[in-house]
Amino acid sequence: RRPGPPRWSRPDRRRWQAINEFLDAANTISGMLTVILLDKGVESLFQNVGLPRTSSPELKEYAHWDSKVFERLMRVVHFASVFVASLSRAHQDILWF
Repeated sequence: RRPGPPRWSRPDRRRWQAINEFLDAANTISGMLTVILLDKGVESLFQNVGLPRTSSPELKEYAHWDSKVFERLMRVVHFASVFVASLSRAHQDILWF
């Protein structure tokens, strides 16, 4: 049982009155939601200290990329790969929208 509304402004009261219907409707949607939180103090997930150096020989193909942008790209690719690998089976098609 959900608690009653706190003392809010009129638009917030309308939202509170609609929340049960909204949550019930949202509960009928099939799928999975994943949230990943990373501490802003962590510069890189792939280097012990600092950002990846795109000027290094092993990353020479990405030398034109900014190090911060490259780090963000690698984070997205890394987590997407982990999810695809853990949630799929052999010979299963993966569709991206």
